[in-house]
Amino acid sequence: RTVIHYLDSIGLAEERISKFAAISKTVASRKNYFPESARVDVIYPPSNLETFACAKDEYLFTVSRLDSPKRISLLIEAMAHVKADIRLKIAGTGPDEDRLRKMAVNDPRIEFLGFVKDHRIIDLYADALAVPYVPYDEDYGLVTIEAMMSGKPVLTTSDAGGPTEFVTNGKTGFCVPPDARALAEKIDYMCSRRDDCRQMGQNGLQLVRSITWENAVSCLLGQPETRTGPVFSFQKRKKLTVAATFPIYPPRGGGQSRVFNLYRHLAKWWDIEIVSFTNPADAPFKEEIAPGLKEIRIPKTNAHDAQENTLSRAAGQVPVTDVAMPRLYALTPDYVQALHASAQKADVLVACHPYLVDALAAACGPDKPLWYEAQDVEIDLKKKILSDSVTAQTLLEQTRAVERRCWQEAQLVFACSRDDLDRLAQVYGGTGAVLLEVPNGVCPGEVSFTRADRRQALKKKLGLAETRVVVFMGSWHGPNLEAVAHIMGFARRLPAVYFLIMGSCGLAFGNHALPPNMGLAGVVEDDIKAGILSMADAAVNPMTSGSGTNLKMLEYFAAGVPVISTPFGTRGLGCEPGKELLVADIAAFPDTITDFFALPGKTVQQMVDFSHTLVVEKFDWSVIAEKMHAQISSHFS
Repeated sequence: RTVIHYLDSIGLAEERISKFAAISKTVASRKNYFPESARVDVIYPPSNLETFACAKDEYLFTVSRLDSPKRISLLIEAMAHVKADIRLKIAGTGPDEDRLRKMAVNDPRIEFLGFVKDHRIIDLYADALAVPYVPYDEDYGLVTIEAMMSGKPVLTTSDAGGPTEFVTNGKTGFCVPPDARALAEKIDYMCSRRDDCRQMGQNGLQLVRSITWENAVSCLLGQPETRTGPVFSFQKRKKLTVAATFPIYPPRGGGQSRVFNLYRHLAKWWDIEIVSFTNPADAPFKEEIAPGLKEIRIPKTNAHDAQENTLSRAAGQVPVTDVAMPRLYALTPDYVQALHASAQKADVLVACHPYLVDALAAACGPDKPLWYEAQDVEIDLKKKILSDSVTAQTLLEQTRAVERRCWQEAQLVFACSRDDLDRLAQVYGGTGAVLLEVPNGVCPGEVSFTRADRRQALKKKLGLAETRVVVFMGSWHGPNLEAVAHIMGFARRLPAVYFLIMGSCGLAFGNHALPPNMGLAGVVEDDIKAGILSMADAAVNPMTSGSGTNLKMLEYFAAGVPVISTPFGTRGLGCEPGKELLVADIAAFPDTITDFFALPGKTVQQMVDFSHTLVVEKFDWSVIAEKMHAQISSHFS
């Protein structure tokens, strides 16, 4: 190994090489593959197969060497959860063949084809419904290109490497976590939506059509006038340091979910470190929480925590973790040190909320660009929470000062909605920053979508067939607490409907006298939340205040839960009342809930289908991050 690295240092020395190239972004961005300052062109090579065709859609087909990195075993496990009557044809040989055949022996839908000649491979692609391809950290993956050349959608996993560069959820296939049930869900979805599959296949064909040897060779030989294929230039990945007042992983609340999902998708282009705070009793944490995304989590000191509690009591017994940060962060020296170490090596500093902007400036001075992620208009939000006490008003003025600083000094400000950007301008005046709307999103491939017929079957299995279940979920956040108070009123007027509240917002009502048809689930694990969403008849979003878009709405849509919302609750989503959801003012909510339960099943399913399409096309985090990266590149190239 040492000898090979030594020889590479000579053979790959920049003074000897006129051009660096890689077969994929995955390879180009791998650490230590190329000299740090090298510019690396990504040139996608085509398959050696020719004359691809698209004919029928009879089965699933994959071709692979049968060994562990290709994870054919994961597909076999997934088939055990697939309800559709669809065959899986597997071409290839390898050392794991006997073991894989034994795994599949009880599923007659799985067929091993052994070694298959090229002309037969082309025919097998042509008659496939879709091509599942789930290797681990594949450099490139010609199977992806061959499937798309055949006009077939590809089902892959988020850790597959090269295939993820071509698979976009709902457009060219699906990219899901490496989980058998998640794969099975998408297989069932594609079996029930064959027209959608054909369209995704055609989208994939358009994406890869220009991957040819002619384009690859001309790009390799440096003939830019002939470049027509999807070729990308890579330089050393830049680094973002993000300062956050709360822990990020695993995400539980809406703010955590936004930070985790946005930055993990932006990590396709940047190395990102989030330096966050956590409670004194928690252990320090320093791990990669997604490829290219690391969280460095520092517990507050006891002195920091004690001062925060004192301020909380003086401010009217409200949480002040974030608004107290400008004056308290230095009481946790380990955080200051960790932020300094990360920021020194960063190209850009990001203030996630405004409260640590002074800490970022102290970490490395004013020389590095500052970006401000404005998840809310903080001054408006905190005015509604903080009391009239002297301490509370002092904290409010500190909030105004740090938010103004971020607005006026940042090179880039990105907010959840255009309304928030307009409001920030109204409060703080002009700014020289580039302004971007980066809405909240969801990962449709990671949310279990449940159709209406399956939803009723689950309710029957749980003994809830005659119970009308309506859900709401949210964190302990002023606007969410207002919504729960409204739901208490709905429950009293609708005794035949059971209202279930998920999330920390319910904790604020633990000592209240609740109606008998209202329950508080509290903070639940992801699998419990998915189970609740899969059997709920509807979700409500009775929001009347707040800023940004509501992440809960996107989760409802992605899970297939019909939604009833206020007009305010739909802000930033572009929803059409009566199409994707029902919309009503607070006063009319009980009547609208009653009307919903009288709707024909076909009407409800159409509403669910429209809302799910909206999420896939406009609010998939991968789509949002791609657009944000393109906008940033156009402004700061």
